[in-house]
Amino acid sequence: MLPGFVYDKVIRDCRILLGGVPFHASGNDSTWLADFRAKVEALPISYVMKPKLIEAAIEAMIRFVQPAYVDLIAAAGRLEASSST
Repeated sequence: MLPGFVYDKVIRDCRILLGGVPFHASGNDSTWLADFRAKVEALPISYVMKPKLIEAAIEAMIRFVQPAYVDLIAAAGRLEASSST
């Protein structure tokens, strides 16, 4: 088991990763979405395909990434409660 001080950092970093669009309507893209957009824009593909790829990524982030990180935050909180220094 990790020492107690590590869990605060894990939880904080997970919450940071869940900040921004599509996880919150803050107006700014999340780290993941901003990176994905930049990579899609650099692809030598049809401009018609680019929005489709971005929409598919947004759906995957909402359906799979966000719930997984919410679970990770909850698990880290439980582990932190029983950890030692």
